[in-house]
Amino acid sequence: MLIPVFVLILALVGFADSAYYTLIHYGVLGFGSPYMPMICDHKEGVCEMLANTDWASTMGLPNSIYGAAYYVLIAVLAGIRLATGAWPYPKLILAISVAAALSSLYLAWMMVYVVHVLCPLCVTAQAINIVLAVVFLWMFHPRVPAYMRPAHQT
Repeated sequence: MLIPVFVLILALVGFADSAYYTLIHYGVLGFGSPYMPMICDHKEGVCEMLANTDWASTMGLPNSIYGAAYYVLIAVLAGIRLATGAWPYPKLILAISVAAALSSLYLAWMMVYVVHVLCPLCVTAQAINIVLAVVFLWMFHPRVPAYMRPAHQT
């Protein structure tokens, strides 16, 4: 019961983070805004600068929108697990979570080594994606021995 609740909490935090960054991307929030978190406001325009790089969007949409959709999906699936006692579509969850983690690692690399800026909102989402992938790998990967998996994972 704890793992689905943990996954749900991570998904909700990730959704809030992604939604907030989407507002920054579209200029609703910016440097000097009273609603800009202190973590983004510590250097002038760090979040806005990253939001305007080529790597902040994919197919014309901000990456944060894809992140928000991913977190909604994970939250819904965790809710289904809490309601029914079984994870729906475990292979799909595993594939999507690993893809999200790999894209997060790529974007983190770009942020650090190409753009040379650290965005706390981005790092938060990237960390959540990696933790979710590790949790789902632990629960669903067929090569993980059954004795190492959490009890009542299905």
